[in-house]
This record gives sequence, C-alpha cells and structure tokens, in this order.
Amino acid sequence: MIDLAKGIELFEKGKINQAEKHFKNILEKQKENPEVHFYLGRIAFQKDQYDAAISYFEKAIEYNPEEARYHEMYGETLGLKAQQAGMIKGAMMLRKVKAAFEKALSLNPESLMAREGLFMINLFAPGVAGGDEKKAMELFELIKKQNATHGHMAQALIHLKNNRLEEAEKEFELAVRQNGNDREILMRSARFFLQRKKYDRVLEIADLYIQHFPDDPRGYQLKGEAYLSEDNADEALNWFNLAIEKDDLFFNAYFHRAKVFLAKGKSEMAQKDVDFILNHPEASKEFKERAKKLMK
Repeated sequence: MIDLAKGIELFEKGKINQAEKHFKNILEKQKENPEVHFYLGRIAFQKDQYDAAISYFEKAIEYNPEEARYHEMYGETLGLKAQQAGMIKGAMMLRKVKAAFEKALSLNPESLMAREGLFMINLFAPGVAGGDEKKAMELFELIKKQNATHGHMAQALIHLKNNRLEEAEKEFELAVRQNGNDREILMRSARFFLQRKKYDRVLEIADLYIQHFPDDPRGYQLKGEAYLSEDNADEALNWFNLAIEKDDLFFNAYFHRAKVFLAKGKSEMAQKDVDFILNHPEASKEFKERAKKLMK
C-alpha cells in the first residue's frame, strides 16, 4: 500500500531525511505520481539543492499541469536560482519565474505565494526584466487584504528597498507577533535581524522556531550563525552540531561548522567538513563552490 500521508507527515514535522527516503520508495513504484515529485522537490529546496528541486517540480508539472502548488514552488525555486545566476542571466531567468507565478495564479486566484512572488519581481526587478513598481503596489494592497501578516512582510520589503530600516524592522516585529508559528515568517524575520546585527533578537526568534519545529535543523542553524557572528565559536559549534544531529545531510551546517573550525585554528577538521560537502553526491553545485572558496 502506498502511504503518501506518512511522507507528508514526516515532511511537515521537519524530518526531511526520513520523508525523502519514504517518498523515494514510493517513486520506485509510482514514477508518474506528481505529489511524490512535488514533495521530493520541496525537500531538495529545503536542502538548498535547487537544480534537483527544479527537476522534481518540472516532473510534477508534467504529470499534472493543472495544480497551482507545483507552479508556485517552481517559480519560487527558479527565483532563488535567478538571484544566484548573476545580473544578465538572472534577468533572463526572471521571465520564467514570472510565467510560473502567473500560471499558478491563473489556476488558483487565491494563491498567496504566487501573488507575493509577482510582488517581489515587480518591486525589485528592473523594468527591462519585468519590474513595475506601480504593479508591485497594486499587488501589495491585495496581499495586505488577503493576509495581514504577509502584508507586514510585504511592507517591510518596500521599506527595505527604500532603505527605511527602522520602519522595516517594525513590520517584521509585527509579523512575528501576529503569526509566531509560521516557518516562513520566523525564518525571514530572523534573517533580517541577522543582517542588522541584532543577534539577541535572532536568538529569540530561533528559540521560537525550535519550540514550534524541534525536528527542523534550520532553527539550530540560525542560533549557530548568530553566535558565530558574535565571535562566540564554542556556542556556534554546539548549535551547528545540533543541526547536524537533526539532519546529517544538512550541508549548510557542515559549511558553517567548517568556518568555526577555521576560526578556532582547526584547519584539518574544517577540511573534513569541506570534503564531506565536496564528495557528497547530494550536495548542490552552489554549496560545493562555496566550500571550495572557504579553504582557499
């Protein structure tokens, strides 16, 4: 019997390695099951394996082109790839990103993810790549009406674009206060405060994340990054180790742990973590490039 629900439950609890194994077992029997490809894509996305995620989402769309969620995540992943691709190639990729979100919205007019994706393209992309600030403001009003918390997140991005950092901070705080059990809200807010060097706030949000999602390594990773930014190598090492305990293929934790080892003068241990990334077939090309640069 094919138990798709079990895999989804594992995924939602943050047990992505167990979920991945479960879905791959299903895939051996049902190679054209779009939901299996979709969840394997989401798992690859969480592991920063964007090329693999794109491939899975394309398969999901091939087997069921009328499901909005597949186009949403396809657009989201393409968008992150575009950010990493450089100015010219990234601008060219944005057309595919925009098309994916527009398709999702045509299939589901209430798709918040697609609306937010189009908002960000219109807000930040240059006009030649599809950006349109007036359209972004129209989408912002729709987002705000559809979901107040995500409205605060969108407002924060508008403030960030205009370098109004204090105003952006207030919007992130409002979003966390209104919906402090939402993975995306917590993660994006914590990343903002990390960039602002407000490490105490990052640690508070990371604790909230761990409270709600104790099996997800990203909360522990956040705490490690905050302590590393404060030059507290011992605490950082502890939290990166905990992230790896939760997911022994969480390459971001290995990468940052290597940085800690270098800071502590333990280059051999750093090299061991870097080699783990470089030699593992599931590590993304992006992580391998970052790992190579770390030891130069």
